[in-house]
Amino acid sequence: RPYKKNSQPCWWKSRKDPFQFVWSTIVSWLEENSDQTAKEILQKLEEKYPGQFTLRNKRTLHRRLKTWKLERIFARTKNESIADNPLKVTPISIYGTSEMNLVTTIVG
Repeated sequence: RPYKKNSQPCWWKSRKDPFQFVWSTIVSWLEENSDQTAKEILQKLEEKYPGQFTLRNKRTLHRRLKTWKLERIFARTKNESIADNPLKVTPISIYGTSEMNLVTTIVG
């Protein structure tokens, strides 16, 4: 009997978000300095909340930071005209993921 892999990606979350209760703190840090990495933010969280976060949470935080930064770019460019912004940012959904994916194309 051959194994047939499901072609549809998973859309559900298998774990609770470990950053749910501290996300507002993370956003305030990002607004002060948006160039911070996930590792730097995890180090700050470990100092503020000892024992609650580890480097095992780094990939999850990295995904959340990516989404946050893309949403900021989209919100900033949403109301600008093409003449003001040479890049056209278009939101799309790839493979039914819940995360907002952005495709940037150069307008010629």
